[in-house]
Order: sequence, then structure tokens, then C-alpha cells
Amino acid sequence: MLKLDNFRKEARSITEGQFIARYSHPVLVVQGLVQGELLKQSVSEEMERQETLRMKPGRATVATPRTRPRHPGTMLLLDPVHGGVFGPDTDATFQAPSPLSNPVFVWIRHKKGRPASGGISIGRVAQCDVVVADFTVSRDHAEIRRNPDEPGWMLKDCGSRNGTKLHDEWLEPDVPVALNNGVTVGLGRVSFAFFTPAGFYSRLRVAAGE
Repeated sequence: MLKLDNFRKEARSITEGQFIARYSHPVLVVQGLVQGELLKQSVSEEMERQETLRMKPGRATVATPRTRPRHPGTMLLLDPVHGGVFGPDTDATFQAPSPLSNPVFVWIRHKKGRPASGGISIGRVAQCDVVVADFTVSRDHAEIRRNPDEPGWMLKDCGSRNGTKLHDEWLEPDVPVALNNGVTVGLGRVSFAFFTPAGFYSRLRVAAGE
């Protein structure tokens, strides 16, 4: 997970062309969490489903809820570089970063060691290029790739359980749509802002007070 503060000073000291030459990838900036409105199903329903154990007393099979949730808080990780993953199968509790006091972002790029061609995968598991380890995000949730017909990028939902939103519109599974600079992207309950390299440079300059 990277902090905008670490790049603001650099953006103020170089030109847009120099910045893009160093950082040619678009980014997703964390905006926060959306409760209920963003989801196709309620958060409590998904948590109840994930927190159910299958037990077999004798021949009968009974579903029994856990007495202590294994993920009582928000587990959010955006770090394709260092590779650490914390998700629903861990006991750790994580709080979502505040986008106002400490904005964070992730580069949209292929993870080191993965093929550099094709779409950039986004999901909950370590195999994805961009990892969002929140229980409302599917294992293979969405994909971002270059637009084959014109300069720019496209977003596709990969049949995720809780859906992908572009602004306020649900995406149809497996139907790519164009991504414009500054648009809001919702993956499960996690909300992001998408920026192209040039748009990110401008965002950093504005954040730096220019």
C-alpha cells in the first residue's frame, strides 16, 4: 500500500512528461467503504455465509455459526509489490485507511513474475495482480486492460459475487467498459478513484496545494 504523500513532493519538482516517464501505470486511489448501497447483497448475509462451519454429528450435517468471527473488522490490502496478504482466513483485524487524512493508492500493473501481457487481474487472492483482501471482494473480481481500439483503459467484471460499479452503474459480467480519468470504481464495498498517469500527476499537484 502506497501513500500519496510520498509522491507529492516529487510531482511538484518535475514536469508531467518526466513523471509519466517514471510512472507509466494508472492507479486506484482508495476512497473508503460503502455499506449496503454498493452491494448486491447485504454485508451481514455474506459474513454469515463465510462464518458458517459445516459439522457432521453422526450422519447428519448441520451448519453452525462461529461464536467468534475470524474477521470482525475490515481487512484491506492493496500491495502487489510486497505480496503480503491478509484475508478472511486470518485472525488479524484491519481498519480501512482514511482517504482524507492518509490517502493510499496502488499501481495498476502486472505483478512481478507474472506475464506482462493481457489484463491486470483484481481480486482477493494472492495470485491476482492487485490484491483487495476484503470479504466482499471475490477471488477473481475484475480486470483492467488497455483499450485495443484507442488510447485508454477498460474495466471488466469477472462474474463477481457482489458486483462491480462504475460511478452508479452496475457492470454486466464479462462486458468491458471504458475507464475515464477520475471515475469512481466500486469492488464489493470498497470504493476507489481511477486515475491515468497524467491524471494522477495532476491529482498529486492539486493535493500539494498547486
